[in-house]
Amino acid sequence: MKYLSFVFLSVVFLSCGFNKEEQLLYDFKKANLKANHFLIDELDFSIEEMVRVEDVTGLDSMKFYKNVFFGITTENTSFVPNAELTFEEVKDYLNKIILLSDTLKQQYQKSVIDAMVSNCYSCELEAKRKRNKAIDQGIDSKIAVRKIEKAEISHNKFAENTSMIYALKYKATYSYNNPMLLGARQTFTSYFIVDSGSTMILKEESAAK
Repeated sequence: MKYLSFVFLSVVFLSCGFNKEEQLLYDFKKANLKANHFLIDELDFSIEEMVRVEDVTGLDSMKFYKNVFFGITTENTSFVPNAELTFEEVKDYLNKIILLSDTLKQQYQKSVIDAMVSNCYSCELEAKRKRNKAIDQGIDSKIAVRKIEKAEISHNKFAENTSMIYALKYKATYSYNNPMLLGARQTFTSYFIVDSGSTMILKEESAAK
């Protein structure tokens, strides 16, 4: 009798279990909820649908990292992003800004010292303001260069095989009793990018338009 009960429970468990991709989603949301001190098994979590909608190829990834590059460029320079704009062109520009910022920092630091010697407090404050602005500009430019270099490396890696499938995109609808809303049940729809081997979710994207 105990053996029959075990078999019955095993069959029920398997029939109600998740497929490989759904299990990835369950584990992904479980980790997210746990990070906020909630246990997924106490929230009646369920997956209504999870459908593969798109393959992410090397070409798609190239376009993604090119857009990352364009975003960094727009944020840190006056360049207008276009198909002809290269990684090297923007990096060269930012490296010149870094050198200029370092020169200005030294000049304004000298002005700070001169102002202190001459007891010109307002001159000292102005020189410090300009020096700090030059320092900040240099730091921001260095950070931008590092981000562009990372985007460039990824872009060039995917350019080696533009037709290869590197990831899979799924659209999933899932529900749970939201503890932040006193247990009110909510349904969510999101896109999930899964690695090509279906071993992990790389990121979640909102399906809201």
